[in-house]
Amino acid sequence: MNPLRKCALVLAAISLAACSKEDPDPGPASGVLRAPIELTRSAWIWNRSEPLTQTEAEHLRAAGITRLYWHSAEIVRVSNVWQFPQENPVFAPPVPEGFERIPVLRLAATADTASTRGSFPALGEFIAAYLQRDPATALQIDYDCPEDLLARYAELLGYIRSIAKPERLSVTALAGWAGKPGFDALQQQADEIAVLLYDLRPDFPADIAAGKAIPIVDLETIRATLPRWRQHCRTPWLAGLPNFSRLSVFDNAGLLNCHLHDWNRDALVFFHPDLEITDASADDGLTWLAAKVPALLAGGHSIAPSQRLLLRQPVSESLRESARLAAESGATGITWFPLPVPDVGTGFTPSHLTALLDNNPTPGAPNLSVTHSTSTGILTLANNGPYDLPTRVMGLDGPADRGWQFEIDGGREAAFTEAGPGTFVRMLGHTAADSPKPVNASAQTAQHLTFWFTGLPAGTRIDSAPIRTDAKLRWRLDRGDWQAIPAVP
Repeated sequence: MNPLRKCALVLAAISLAACSKEDPDPGPASGVLRAPIELTRSAWIWNRSEPLTQTEAEHLRAAGITRLYWHSAEIVRVSNVWQFPQENPVFAPPVPEGFERIPVLRLAATADTASTRGSFPALGEFIAAYLQRDPATALQIDYDCPEDLLARYAELLGYIRSIAKPERLSVTALAGWAGKPGFDALQQQADEIAVLLYDLRPDFPADIAAGKAIPIVDLETIRATLPRWRQHCRTPWLAGLPNFSRLSVFDNAGLLNCHLHDWNRDALVFFHPDLEITDASADDGLTWLAAKVPALLAGGHSIAPSQRLLLRQPVSESLRESARLAAESGATGITWFPLPVPDVGTGFTPSHLTALLDNNPTPGAPNLSVTHSTSTGILTLANNGPYDLPTRVMGLDGPADRGWQFEIDGGREAAFTEAGPGTFVRMLGHTAADSPKPVNASAQTAQHLTFWFTGLPAGTRIDSAPIRTDAKLRWRLDRGDWQAIPAVP
């Protein structure tokens, strides 16, 4: 994988049936249920040595994802000797019953990996020895080969096939390979090709300085790229689509400083008191933020006022359109990057992605419910449907607001004797809640409580702290219609 993909990530490979040209795919605004994209599902897991949790396995199994392409090791060549780097041990966790694990071996992304023919037999022997310790019916090789060395890379794969003798050999591919010299020789050595359809083109500093950036799901380039794979690829191929968010730091000239990893979306980005939103596009999943004063972010990284943060997030409709285009272009599968997990904060869950492609039951609509426990006082907002309520940075009231607004109303002032945010990001009390300018109030004097949160994945819930009241409560999301809150034991 190329240097832009340095996050600890996972891919999910999803096989697709081609859409019929006589059965067009209307958008969600048409009110017509779109034809599902038929698929089989698998997942690509990257930089992870821990086995799947029981919850992860249950959600993946429910989504039909049981084939796991698991990154097992990186291989480097040092002084003409192939070896595993000490800092990158072999990953070989067990998988639950009913899952298939296919080891992925990454070759170091250097030109001499594929340029020195004399080292090819030794690599075949090295991989054969690995497969004796980690037996598998299939193997995937991941290597970002320079385009002018594709023919030589095909020779290398031939040695792996003849010496290591995997029953099936899968290889990853960069999107520009199709039709290039050497590509035909390469595809003859592979039983499957996984085409990575993200990080397709770089951001230019002048564009970044002008507030223009390439979305995570780059539909423009995907539309231009896929016809070449339809024309030139005869080997079954998977289209790799991104299911991750990326947080990047740029200087005021538009030069990339770094990508941030392990960032806390709530405390350190979405609701950071020293960050302000300067621009946002829900259609492209792009949000620009700036620091009013030096702001401390994840990992001790400080953002200066002269720098800008760019958050790129996947957009459901762009993902579905990319999958549909891939199906029409002859793909036998879709690869999601990274592994969709049930409590995702930077991408979508397995349930959402499956429902998105299947259109089940209503395209894109989460199924929310609210209950209030008479015994504990806890108010619960739950997402019971297959679709996520997506992660959102800019809120209903523009750049000064963040996330989603969940409101409850007690019908009178001083309706609550006790209240707290619990696992919501924050809570505020108000009086005169329906006026253009509600008045902030303590929980004990408020008629109305507003809770903020960033998103709600399918099958998850958010709980408040105990809320004590004898009032009949009602709720709404983002100033939608009011609904009664049922009391439960």
